[in-house]
Amino acid sequence: MSYQVTTGIQVCQGAAATLPVIMSGRFTITTNAVSASDGTSLSGFTVAATAAKTGRFTVTLHRAFKRVVVVGCVLQGPDDTAFGNTNANTCNARNVGTQTLYVQGILASSGADAAFADGSKVHLTLIGFDA
Repeated sequence: MSYQVTTGIQVCQGAAATLPVIMSGRFTITTNAVSASDGTSLSGFTVAATAAKTGRFTVTLHRAFKRVVVVGCVLQGPDDTAFGNTNANTCNARNVGTQTLYVQGILASSGADAAFADGSKVHLTLIGFDA
């Protein structure tokens, strides 16, 4: 009798049996631009401010995938400063593609696009699939 041991992950077989790629990192925003980020080698993506769009940042993955799932997009406010209702107090992902997506700063009260306060950090986790 033979046994197969798994750890709660479904066993895949065949050509489509590629493992998902987990990408997770953070970036810091100052004057509506990226002032620091984990970079491709640590997170699997780069981030840059999106021209002419308030509070929007373009995320470029290190390569294209067949499918990308956003696991989390979390805003960490600046140290010792209230979020308030002037600058973005939440963030969402939008236009998720196979190699790019956008992170958008939003006012939770109205849903309007908004710039992030200086010193805000965005933590982003993605999973890329090849099947």
